[in-house]
Amino acid sequence: AMAEEAGCGGEGQYKEEAVQLGELGEWPCLQMPASLWLPQTSSGTSGDATGLRVYGGACVLVVFLSRFGSITRDRRVVELGAGTGFVSSFLLSRGLCAGAVATDGDPRAVALAARNLPPGGEARLLR
Repeated sequence: AMAEEAGCGGEGQYKEEAVQLGELGEWPCLQMPASLWLPQTSSGTSGDATGLRVYGGACVLVVFLSRFGSITRDRRVVELGAGTGFVSSFLLSRGLCAGAVATDGDPRAVALAARNLPPGGEARLLR
């Protein structure tokens, strides 16, 4: 696959990086280094590495949920299109949910999410 040829497919390509969360500080997450990230092409070719890095929207969501933790506390969370599993990992680690299932359609992202999730989390491939 094109992603593997570009050095994006192997597990050894992932690196723990600090994700900036504004007032919450930094949060570590295993993800593809920015230097290797290939954005999705308009044709959707296999060179796509979408989901292997934390997106800004995930950061906004965890800041919101940390302020309003009662929304998810004592509940199981399903994260659709989880990619790295950043949101589920954050919620579980902070005790903001009772459990989490991180799902994605990309087997690479599911494997990465599984590595990022603490106990109480699951990563599942959904197509």
